[in-house]
Amino acid sequence: MKAKKLLGLIIVYLLFTNMLFAQVFPSGNMQTALPDYQSMLFKISVSGLSSQTDASFGLESVCIDIQHPNINDLVVKLISPDNIETLLVGYYIGTNYTGTCFNGSAPNMISEGTAPFTGYYRPEEDLGKNNYYKNPNGNWKLQIIDTKQGNSGTINNWSLTFSNNPAKPFVESELPIMVINTKGQFIAREKRIVVDVGIISNGDQQINRLSDPWNHYSGLGSIRYRGRSSMMFPKKGYAFDTETINGENLEVPLLGMPANNKWVLYASYNDKTLLRNVFSYELFEKMGHYSVRSRYVVLIINGNYMGVYVLTEKIKRGKEQVPISKLAPEDIAGDDLTGGYIISIDKKSSNRDGWSSNFPSNSKNQPVFFQYEYPKQKNIQQVQKDYIRAYFNEFENTLMASHFKDPFIGYRKYIDVRSFYDNFIINELSKDIDGYRISTYFYKDKDSEGGKIINGPVWDFDLAWYNSNYGGGDQVAGWQYQFGWSWQAPPPGEETFPTPFWWRKFMEDPVFVNELNCRYQNLRLKELSIDNLYKMIDKTAAEIKKEREKNFQYWPIMGKWVYSNVTPVAKTYEEEVQRMKDWIKNRMAWIDTNIPGGCADVGLKSQDLKVSSFSAFPNPCTDNLTLNYYISNSANVKIEIINSLGITVVQILNEQQNSGLYSEKIDAHSLAKGIYLVKLTTDNTIYHQKIIKN
Repeated sequence: MKAKKLLGLIIVYLLFTNMLFAQVFPSGNMQTALPDYQSMLFKISVSGLSSQTDASFGLESVCIDIQHPNINDLVVKLISPDNIETLLVGYYIGTNYTGTCFNGSAPNMISEGTAPFTGYYRPEEDLGKNNYYKNPNGNWKLQIIDTKQGNSGTINNWSLTFSNNPAKPFVESELPIMVINTKGQFIAREKRIVVDVGIISNGDQQINRLSDPWNHYSGLGSIRYRGRSSMMFPKKGYAFDTETINGENLEVPLLGMPANNKWVLYASYNDKTLLRNVFSYELFEKMGHYSVRSRYVVLIINGNYMGVYVLTEKIKRGKEQVPISKLAPEDIAGDDLTGGYIISIDKKSSNRDGWSSNFPSNSKNQPVFFQYEYPKQKNIQQVQKDYIRAYFNEFENTLMASHFKDPFIGYRKYIDVRSFYDNFIINELSKDIDGYRISTYFYKDKDSEGGKIINGPVWDFDLAWYNSNYGGGDQVAGWQYQFGWSWQAPPPGEETFPTPFWWRKFMEDPVFVNELNCRYQNLRLKELSIDNLYKMIDKTAAEIKKEREKNFQYWPIMGKWVYSNVTPVAKTYEEEVQRMKDWIKNRMAWIDTNIPGGCADVGLKSQDLKVSSFSAFPNPCTDNLTLNYYISNSANVKIEIINSLGITVVQILNEQQNSGLYSEKIDAHSLAKGIYLVKLTTDNTIYHQKIIKN
C-alpha cells in the first residue's frame, strides 16, 4: 500500500515538474561597453538539453538589459548555434532596454511598448523558427549593432530560457505555403530585390508541410514592400513578380489563377476578417465583370512565419486579365493609337506620369490627377499620352457642357455607362472611403473594339465594409461619392485625394439615375441579396478557419484597435464578421430607401434583369458590327436590327442561351446608310442601342 502511494506521489511530482520545466541560461553580470557605431557579439553556451526542439520543448524567451541614451541607434539580433538569425528589436525611440524579454506568446508586440520596454513582448521576427526540429545545444549569440554615430552604451546582462512552453514553430497548413528566401538581402519599398521563391500545394483539402518540396512553383522572383499608410504595420504587404534567371518576366499560372508575372501579397493587417478584398473581387465578378483573382496562402520569409496572406493578380493587360489590345511603341496613328490603355486615379507614384483634370473636383480648386498605368512609363510614347489625355479631356468637357445628357453627343459617347453603374453600386454598398478617388481604374480598347472608357477593375477594399473610422466609413447613411463635396463652401472632406466631379453630373441626368436604379434593383434580386452576400462571407471565412487562428496567435491584435478600425473594437473573429454582416444589412436597407430615380416598368419582386454590358461597336459602322453582352441567367435571347420606320431588317438570332459573355459579329454591308436600332429581347426585358451606318 505504501509502495503504491509512494509511486503515485512520484508520478504526480514528475508530471508537475515536467509541466513547470524551464531552464534559464544567464550571461551573468557583464557591464560590457557597447562602442559607438560598431557591431558586437555576446555568447551563451547551452548544453544538457534535448537534442531536438519542437512545439513541446524549445526556446521560450530571450531577455536583455541594455543601457543606451538612444536605442533608436540599436539593432538587436539572436543567432542560434546553426546560424539562424532572429531580429528581436530595432530602431525604437527612447532610452534603455530594462528587463526586456522577448517571448513568442506575449500578449503585446514590441511595437506596442515604450522605452525602457520592461516586461514581455513579441519580437520583431518569429522566435518559433528556432524550434523547428533544431538542436538547441551549442553557442548562442546576441548581436548588438550600433547603426549611428554619436552615442555609446552598456550591456548589463542577457539570458535564454528553454521550456516545454516554447515559441511555437510553424509546421503545416491547410492553405498553400509560399516560401521566400531573400538570401541575406533586405526588402525595401522603392527597390526590388531578387529572391528564391517556392510554393507548396498538395491539392485541395490536403495538408501542406513546410518540409515538403516546392512542388507548385520553384524559381526566382523580385519583391518589394507595397502600400503607403500600411507601411506603419508590422505585417506588411508586398509586390511580387515571377522572373527568369535572366531577370525577364515569367508568366506562371499560380494556384489555379491564369498565367501572370505580376502579383500582390495582401497582408490585410487592419482587416481582421481577412476577407474584405477577396469578398469584393468575387462580388464584382458575379456582377458580370472581369475582376482580379486571388488565393489565400501562408507566407514564410527567411524562415519567419508571416501569417495568412492573399496572393492576388495585379491589374494588368492580358488575354485573361484586362481585356484590351496590346499597345506597342510603334502604334502612333489611326485605330492602332486608340487602344488599349489603363488609367488610374491613385496616390502619385514616381514611376508613373500623368495629368491633372481641367475641372475642379468635389474638393474645391483641387483637380483629380490621372496616371498612365499601361503602357508602362518606359514604353508609352508621347503621342499615346496625348491621345488618351485628350480623350478623357473631351469626355470631361462634354460632361460639363449643356448637351451632356444627349444620348449621342453627350457623355455616353465616351464611356461604357453600365461599368460606371456597377462601380457606383459596389463603392456605395461597401462605403469604401477610397472609392472613386484612390485605387480607381479605367481602361479603353481600340475604337474598332468598342473604344469607350470602362470603369474597372475594382481594387483595394481593406478600408471598406465598415472598417474605417473616418471619411464616413463607419456610418450607415450617406453617399460616398459626395465625400469632400464642395463647390461653394470650403471642402469638408478630403482635398489631397479628391473625388471626380463626374458623379455629381451623372446624378443630374434622369436617364442615368433611372438606369442606375434599375441596375441596382436587378442585382438586389440575386447577386446583392442579403442571403447571397452572407453565404459568400461565410464560405470564405470557413476556408481560412484554422489558419486564421494561427494568424491571430502570431499577430495578437484581436480586441485591440488598429489604425482605421471602427470602435468599439470587436473582441473575437466571429464578432468581427458578424458586425460586418449586420452593417451590410443596414447599409443595404438605407440604399434601398434612398437610391435616386426609379425603375417604373419592373418591381423589385418581379424583375429579372438577365443582360448587362450590352454594347454595339464600332458606332458609326461601315462594313461590320460587333455586339457584346453578358447574360447572368439562362434566357431566350432575340436580337434584331430595326430601321427608322420600325421595320425589322435583320434578325440575328432567336434562341435559348446559358449565362455567360457573348459576342455576335454582324455583316453590315447590306444595310443602307442611316440610323438603326439594335434591339435585344430576353424573356421579359428589352434593351436597345441606336447605331449609325455610314
